[in-house]
Amino acid sequence: MVAFYKKKKLCFLVTCLMVVAMTSVYKLRSRNNKEKRSQVEKEQEIKETIKIHDTPSYEDTFGSRSLEIQERCKNRSQKVGSILSNTFKYNDDLKVVMCEVPKVASTTWQILLLRLGGFQANITKELRKKWAYSKIPNKHFKQLQSQTEALFRMTNYTTFFLTRHPFERLVSAYFDKLSNRSSYQYYKNMVGKQIAKPQAIEHLHGLHSSIDPVTISRVDLEKREDFNNLTIQQKREVIEYIRVMKSGEISFPQFVKFLVQQKLKNRVGDMDIHWRPQVQLCKPCAFNYSYILRFENITYESNKLLDYIQKQNPSLTSHKITFPGKDRPFVKNEETTQLFEQISKKDVQALREIYADDFFILKHDPYLYGGV
Repeated sequence: MVAFYKKKKLCFLVTCLMVVAMTSVYKLRSRNNKEKRSQVEKEQEIKETIKIHDTPSYEDTFGSRSLEIQERCKNRSQKVGSILSNTFKYNDDLKVVMCEVPKVASTTWQILLLRLGGFQANITKELRKKWAYSKIPNKHFKQLQSQTEALFRMTNYTTFFLTRHPFERLVSAYFDKLSNRSSYQYYKNMVGKQIAKPQAIEHLHGLHSSIDPVTISRVDLEKREDFNNLTIQQKREVIEYIRVMKSGEISFPQFVKFLVQQKLKNRVGDMDIHWRPQVQLCKPCAFNYSYILRFENITYESNKLLDYIQKQNPSLTSHKITFPGKDRPFVKNEETTQLFEQISKKDVQALREIYADDFFILKHDPYLYGGV
């Protein structure tokens, strides 16, 4: 009996020891698992932190934008052709090339290039008005001796251009060059009057063939039998259109009609640079630009590029140069909306076809204005 109790006691002790051992092992495993989980959580937290701080920089955004454009260019063919033109401005010290797109802050950026290059003179309103007719004194590819020299700069320098919604740019060009807002008579004389003349037959109610808008007066008109046979409204239209033919201040629908005619005659590539498609001016399918800036974010994006240029050339500028003005939240341009309400859906569609490459390659919304 004594032996039985001793044996039972021994079993109890062994069991207790096993329980203690198993408990210790369990606690140890639990602690190890907890530490492992904690380590995994820490590693995940580190990864998340890295992920947060490893988001693409704005320079990567420019790179991505250029890559996207090159991808879309696969569906378009574009020959380089000659680039020995004054559209491409360059600075050998800065190692920068800008493709000028008129009506997309091009004057502002040309002045910035002058400042970056050390141009110290005061740029007055009078000087800027003079530059409206004679090119701003930046070097350009037309001054180079060969296409090879131009291609070398396009390949080895920082290259950029600015893009804007084609219809907003078109409206801006119209107001600046051909409307009654324009203070420059050159375009109204050389372009506006030439647009008005062939369209006169639609507005002069049969008087077109025998009217010289330069010499005819109101008194001369009132002496004409064919004029006196018109209704009061028709007389007003004749008088107004004679004014248009004299001044070159055409309406936006007249301007659009002219552009549509240019398209029908396959002359889009020969259009004035202020309304020629941006893709034809800068050839983004032929050149992989370092920076392509968008007008809706122009201040922010311009300052990113200016920062880069100045960091690359710290000895060339005595003080930091920034883009003037501030960005505002993007909204549809009210003037563009209003003017596009004046033209037919057919003409809007014709404009979409004229600027089809600008819309597709540069990723602008073709239906932002003018409806479907």
